[in-house]
Amino acid sequence: YNDKWPIRGVHSGGGPCKFVFADEAKDRVGSALDSIVGSGTILSGGQVEGSVVFHNVRVNSFSNVHDSILFPGVDVGRKARLTRCIVDKGVRIPAGEVIGEDPEADRARFTVSEGGVVVVTRQDFMLNQFQQRAVAERDVDVLVEVLFDARPALLVVLTRCVALDLL
Repeated sequence: YNDKWPIRGVHSGGGPCKFVFADEAKDRVGSALDSIVGSGTILSGGQVEGSVVFHNVRVNSFSNVHDSILFPGVDVGRKARLTRCIVDKGVRIPAGEVIGEDPEADRARFTVSEGGVVVVTRQDFMLNQFQQRAVAERDVDVLVEVLFDARPALLVVLTRCVALDLL
């Protein structure tokens, strides 16, 4: 940090970041190494390394985030592992999710740069949940529900529905 080059921005209004749990015997330690962590963020037994974590992010127990950028409002579920990811604001990463460790699987689900960085958006998880429900239920009501909940991603949803022969 350099006082002659101040960082100007909008304060999120949250309190300072919080590191919760120190149970090293069970590997449940809220910690951040070589990272920048924003205000209002809670590292609740999760570990962050070499990452930029914006304000109001939650990293839950036994989760690991490496070399990633988490935008505001991200919630990383228990036992999730993120490596070399850029996660869009407001994304809820499900418990046990692994992203950034298997390039083939990541390319099938997400946008991946030539350098191997995985971009995770809200639509990625919204569409995956929709696909699972729609395939399981074969119900047009599921499609209608998602379309009204996801107006910004309407075109993407329709494209995926056509590809899955749901329309």
